[in-house]
Amino acid sequence: MTLGVAARLPRLIRAIVLLEPALALRNSSAPSFETYEWLCWVHEIQTSTRTIDEVVARCKEHMPELDEVDTQRVASMVHGIDPESVAYLLNDRIFERFELEQVLPQVACPTLLVRGEPELGGLVRDSDVALLKAHIPHTTTIQIMDAGHLINEEQPGKMTLEHVTQFLNSL
Repeated sequence: MTLGVAARLPRLIRAIVLLEPALALRNSSAPSFETYEWLCWVHEIQTSTRTIDEVVARCKEHMPELDEVDTQRVASMVHGIDPESVAYLLNDRIFERFELEQVLPQVACPTLLVRGEPELGGLVRDSDVALLKAHIPHTTTIQIMDAGHLINEEQPGKMTLEHVTQFLNSL
């Protein structure tokens, strides 16, 4: 996790950008999130398919309302997700042996947190933002409206280059 690297190697890290990190999972169980069923579906696909064509076919079955371009985009994303990371999420192991409250005070560099809306599937709550700001004094927060966890997919061009460039130029 980026925060852990910044805490352990402060002399090597000048700044960090956190793009919709799964901070909400730190004290909640994966089955309680809206995305849980989707993660189960992704995990099932990853364990039962081998090729991108098979993933595309499964996406068409699961999301028939998508056009061909969006189906290809989702299939490519699902095919590219690390199966181990999905297993960690499903088994509530993402913060295993990682105490966020102990790591955050060790982060000395400026931090940019870009988040979506929790109501739309974003995994950063207001309480997570407050925790970061309380422990990392140089934290800048940007919330992208009308987007959940997949900010770049849901609001392309609205955040990444502009906000990250502005943050980095301010260093």
